[in-house]
Amino acid sequence: MSLNIIKNIFFICIINYFVLLIPNNNVPELNDLKLISIDTLLKINPHVLYQKCHDPVSFNLKPFPIPYWESQHPKEGTFAETFILTIPYGNVCSEYGHVIIDQKYVLRELILPNYRFYHSINLINENKNLISKKIPGRVAVITRRDAGTYGHWIIDILGRIALLEIMGVDFDWIYIPYYKSFMKETLTLWGIDSNKIIEPTNDCYAIQADELIVPSLVSRRVPTPNKNFSSYTPLSVYYPVWAVEYIRNKFLPFIQNKINKNFNEKIFISRKDSCFRNIENEDEVFKEFENYGFVRYELSKLSFLEQLELFHHAKVIASPNGSGLSNIMFCNKNTKILEIFQARADSSFYNLAQVVGLQYNPIFTTSFHEIGFYNTYIPIEIIKNFIEKYNFK
Repeated sequence: MSLNIIKNIFFICIINYFVLLIPNNNVPELNDLKLISIDTLLKINPHVLYQKCHDPVSFNLKPFPIPYWESQHPKEGTFAETFILTIPYGNVCSEYGHVIIDQKYVLRELILPNYRFYHSINLINENKNLISKKIPGRVAVITRRDAGTYGHWIIDILGRIALLEIMGVDFDWIYIPYYKSFMKETLTLWGIDSNKIIEPTNDCYAIQADELIVPSLVSRRVPTPNKNFSSYTPLSVYYPVWAVEYIRNKFLPFIQNKINKNFNEKIFISRKDSCFRNIENEDEVFKEFENYGFVRYELSKLSFLEQLELFHHAKVIASPNGSGLSNIMFCNKNTKILEIFQARADSSFYNLAQVVGLQYNPIFTTSFHEIGFYNTYIPIEIIKNFIEKYNFK
């Protein structure tokens, strides 16, 4: 049995496991803890400070151009109100940033929905009796599930830091992962002192601070009045305009008036550096683009600023669906995005392209699958026909 087949079977088993965890209208139970809303918390604990950042904001996008599981890719919705909580003697544990208040309350608004919600409840139950390390001062809790994924880091983690900066909220420490190069580079560029970083590992896995400073999730959706609401969107990310603009404005000045002549204006993003969802015949696929002047790049070999430069100066970007496409956030308006879909349905970067004002073209290569996390072989005729149709000479 080939290594690729073994890897595919492994990822299918993993995803099936999570699918089985999705509750059918059942709310997982917290052992000895109570799941409550922020409104309830503020009534029972007057010492918690709530600062509103943004009002709820509705969005209306164009429909995903490849119809599939349309209920899970809604084009309309409402972003929840954003806020910052200051919690005296609050506890937090794990890389997911689970906050426990008064040793007995967990906030619903800070937990991601559905199977992520279910898994979070289990993790909180496992960790609730840990002895917390006491941290003097104010600790900002920034981490959340999927923080180690580049795309989630850029919008969901940095977006929460942006909330603190927008509101002028200071802190003595920041509870955040710090083990990947893009984490270290983006935090350094942001101006975060590395001496203030508390990594959620080892003796700091669970901590209690004099005050926890907890920004809200950036892109949490809530029901829109008089509209149907789909809370189950496991394959798509939605991007608030304010967060995209703030993060662009934070980083683009670092490359202002700087052009790396080694970067081409037509770029092809490789997935050879990924451990799954590879294109088995990527060399053959890239050859078709190379004939039209495209150059291939592996993003893992570039620093964050180099990636930002690469995308900002590109005119046409061809890329398989993947986290690296989060960098289109830094593109110039009207840059052409050619997203190559394999078996995974995901409207995230179509959504982002609309926010930034990019020209978006999907390349649909294989049938979508409920799992979609395995390697695929792309029929070359599909690529040839697409390129000939759009003529990217």
